[in-house]
Amino acid sequence: MRAPVKAIDTTSNSDSKSDNARARELYRYFQPPEKPSPSTLIAHEASSPDTTLTALAQLCALRLHAKRAMISLIDRENQYFVAESTKTLDLVNNNKSEVEGDGLWFGCGTVDKNGRLCEKTIELPPAVGRAPCFTVTDLSKDERFNTLPFVTGDPNFRFYAGTVSTSLGSKSEIS
Repeated sequence: MRAPVKAIDTTSNSDSKSDNARARELYRYFQPPEKPSPSTLIAHEASSPDTTLTALAQLCALRLHAKRAMISLIDRENQYFVAESTKTLDLVNNNKSEVEGDGLWFGCGTVDKNGRLCEKTIELPPAVGRAPCFTVTDLSKDERFNTLPFVTGDPNFRFYAGTVSTSLGSKSEIS
């Protein structure tokens, strides 16, 4: 396992303003845990305590024909995974699924936002008439992401698609 590398702040002043606005909007709806978990990816036993978010993640997996879907929120520094589901995950008991090996991979947790896929998603410019989408067809072949632990090891992610969620009262991204 490699030692963590400290990120160099290369954000512009406008990026910082955007991060601050997004964080303020996020905190209106979400109260992050006091002590975030370590920035390493460690599987958790449960998805969201909010079954609605888990059901939304499951609907995304079903509609997009994806193995799993995750919902995360991002502030200035952290990415908070608030729900995860697979197509067959039991919404009442997160330890059950209809297919062997189709259980939770990460569940709820917190990681550093830098260098993550969702960081690129929130950088997308607004799209007229539709939600912008950031996709990577093969993570193992993309130099930006091919060394991420969930690409090089379990669950060996290959495809990624992400979009930004916005609140009604703001143009700040909260995804």
